[in-house]
Amino acid sequence: MSTRDREPKAMADRKKLLIVRSDGGDRDAGEELLAMAGEPLERALTSALSNREHVVMVRVNADVLEKLHLLVESGICKSRSSAAAFVLSEGIQANTDFFASIEEATRKMAELKRDLLRCARPASGNAPEATE
Repeated sequence: MSTRDREPKAMADRKKLLIVRSDGGDRDAGEELLAMAGEPLERALTSALSNREHVVMVRVNADVLEKLHLLVESGICKSRSSAAAFVLSEGIQANTDFFASIEEATRKMAELKRDLLRCARPASGNAPEATE
């Protein structure tokens, strides 16, 4: 099987879609989609794509890759990297309660670990220092 046979459908056709408006003007499909989606999508994209200073390498399955390519092909995102950052950011925002519970549990675990180390330290203070 060639590499091209394994590419998602969205990758196969790299041509840009151009929308011709009734007034005779034309607009990139991504620009048109963003204009139709309005301010909420623009705010979400701006938020997701700002301050991207950390690199995370991730493997994804074919379905996820195809969705990332759809975001790029539509012009909503400029690259797979920005599409992945957008999807991750939106996923985190959509699950704020879940992440809040994980944060609280992690805080409690750290507190219990500190308490355990305090109890385990002999009165003489000769126990090794805790590592975080």
